[in-house]
Amino acid sequence: MRRFLLKFLIPFVVFFTLFGIYKFYIVSECTGDLGRLGYILFGKECGGVDCVPWYNRPNMPADCSVDVYLEDSLALFPVITLGDSFCQQKENGWQRRLGHLLGCTVANYPYANIGLAPHVFFDLCNAGYLHRGQTVIVETVERNALVRFNNLPSNDKQLTDTYIPVKETSLNRFLTWVRSIITHNHPGVLRYKLNRFLFSHTQYPDQLFVHKEDLNFRFDKDEEYIELDTVMCRLTRLADSLNIRLIFMIAADKYDCYSPWIIDDHPFNPSMSRIPDYPNVFKTLPCLRESVENGVRDVYKVNDSHWSIVGADIVADRLYDFLL
Repeated sequence: MRRFLLKFLIPFVVFFTLFGIYKFYIVSECTGDLGRLGYILFGKECGGVDCVPWYNRPNMPADCSVDVYLEDSLALFPVITLGDSFCQQKENGWQRRLGHLLGCTVANYPYANIGLAPHVFFDLCNAGYLHRGQTVIVETVERNALVRFNNLPSNDKQLTDTYIPVKETSLNRFLTWVRSIITHNHPGVLRYKLNRFLFSHTQYPDQLFVHKEDLNFRFDKDEEYIELDTVMCRLTRLADSLNIRLIFMIAADKYDCYSPWIIDDHPFNPSMSRIPDYPNVFKTLPCLRESVENGVRDVYKVNDSHWSIVGADIVADRLYDFLL
């Protein structure tokens, strides 16, 4: 009987012990979206939002940038941003510094992160929420540019489809973590060795962690770039007809930014060069890579696919020059 109970209880003891380790230690140590995705223990050293303790950002008024959820209120602001997670960094985002430099309040429309920013711009224009004289910055990350600039409606009918992200349960994530231990694999994350220290992290100063999706450019098709060009031109004509200044901002993938310093064999990413260089297209790759070349550390967060507060300010400074 005792032997039977031991055989019965041991799996439960092992399961709840592992789940406790995961819940109370692993979760808190896997900081950043890459840490959470790949179950990488970056530690509380990177637990903060900006993850760059050495950088002293200049003081800027809180009203340099705001999130605006009501479409009717967008008409009150001279500069509006529509974009993905690179637009949703709030007080540590590039919009705050840009607003400070421009001397106005930059309004971010967070709902654009749920859908496709170019489509959201199309909707807001046709619904009459954007007005003459405004500057609208439509942002997308490099790896998703082709997807987000595709399938624009052929008429002025507003879009009704929305993207609702699927949330994983704690149990599903726990089981994925167990599999990652067994297979010695970081799901969804790639790791490269760099030829110099480009991050301040004590354990990973010369390690680059990126989304596997950053290498999706290997599957890009020529017709997708033709469609992107077509949609950009169409939206620009729509903006011109309303006397709105439209800027397309392409946020560089972390992999693309750091690829010149990768030691390991790795494919070249041509996607940024294939995106049209129209006068209203602002590409962040040149200024970010230039800063890395000049020795600036932590342009992107070591544990995250997004640029840090350092990168945000670099982008804002260059975008300000671009807008003048």
